[in-house]
Amino acid sequence: MSVDFYPAIDTPDGVRPALACACGEHDEYGTCTACTMKINMSNTNACDVMRFLGIDPEPYGVIRASDLAERCREAIAHPERARPRFGVITARVVQIGRDADYLTEKAKALLVVALLARNVGWVAWS
Repeated sequence: MSVDFYPAIDTPDGVRPALACACGEHDEYGTCTACTMKINMSNTNACDVMRFLGIDPEPYGVIRASDLAERCREAIAHPERARPRFGVITARVVQIGRDADYLTEKAKALLVVALLARNVGWVAWS
């Protein structure tokens, strides 16, 4: 399983994935490679990144793009808060460790999504 982070808009039915160009440069969703950008992570990594950003880990949710951008900037400014994950073997799962800078690099990638989503207002994950 994995989690995608992507630009989203507020509709009468709730926050939904952006179906129009988030950057305002194009009329149709899918015509702009920047606007169709999404970040994908494993569930474990997504939860760790959300914790690193001060977000309660949930399998799906939304956050204002401006709030996410601020959290990403704060995390990037304090990479010492990121802790490496060491490999773990349990009865059912083998988790490979990850580099110490993984969380900071994902915060940088999410900052790009948040800045892209500033025109539509939200970043969602599911």
